[in-house]
Amino acid sequence: MTKRRNLFEELKDGVDALAKQREGITPFDASNYLDSAEVIAVYLREALNSGDDQLLQAALSDVAKVTPKAISTAAEYGQAVMVLNALLDAGGADENHPLAARADAVGSLIAEYEARNKHIGSSFDDFLKQEGRLDEATEAARKRLEQIKRK
Repeated sequence: MTKRRNLFEELKDGVDALAKQREGITPFDASNYLDSAEVIAVYLREALNSGDDQLLQAALSDVAKVTPKAISTAAEYGQAVMVLNALLDAGGADENHPLAARADAVGSLIAEYEARNKHIGSSFDDFLKQEGRLDEATEAARKRLEQIKRK
């Protein structure tokens, strides 16, 4: 005579075994992988575009855990601008929104970089004036136009 299976007990044993296995597993934290401004911007854009409010809240929570670092290159500057735009799109423009502080922090990092690199955010002529090279550039352009006219 074969022993009759107790499916309930087998299921309970299986669940207990899974629970024991799970104890050693740490929960996934996306903030550990948000290591650049570009990744953060893409992450926020995808969460925004999903239309899922819970997913957006989770993404915003993940981004809030990330500590911003000083911008040191033009590429990082461009990425920081993308992040700021994504934060503002997500509601950070409203000073009462939870993202407002994060948007302010990123904006401050951008402003600090622009102060160190004055040509960023200004016209090319302004940059040349600052560098004392506007007259040089104007003269080079005038000579080039004369060459073109002669042809």
